[in-house]
Amino acid sequence: MGVPDPTLLVPQGQSRALSSFYVSFGGGMRLVGEDYMLQELSHLGLTRKGFRTLCRNLGVPLIIGKKGACVDFFSFVSAFKSVTRPGEPDFALPGSRSRGIARSRTKDIDVEAVVDELVGGRSMFGMQTTPIQKNAIETAADRLKSTHAHRRGGRR
Repeated sequence: MGVPDPTLLVPQGQSRALSSFYVSFGGGMRLVGEDYMLQELSHLGLTRKGFRTLCRNLGVPLIIGKKGACVDFFSFVSAFKSVTRPGEPDFALPGSRSRGIARSRTKDIDVEAVVDELVGGRSMFGMQTTPIQKNAIETAADRLKSTHAHRRGGRR
């Protein structure tokens, strides 16, 4: 069958067609285009601006290029997991009409708990998590924790 045609992933009529990709660099680093993420999160009603705001609220850095933006997939998943853990307060997505619900997190991320929950969640669905993937998730969670600490220090 050969290598699939990468243009099949390109949405028709989009000026930012290249942002619908994902690239794996090995070692657990995977950059995912914002259009790819928007397609996955389409049922939440996020716009491009809303997705970028969500990433800022979660502390996940965007890598912005000429033809769109991308995020580190494991960083995004780790951050999203931290706001959906049992016992956490409700979290409002950008553009939602909910009032009085948090839109960002400033508390510390429990790296071990997030990694354990992600690995446990994957295993519940019969998915294996390799040591490389687990290490990538831990690294992403550590970076998020560091980003949150840096932001808190800068808001004096």
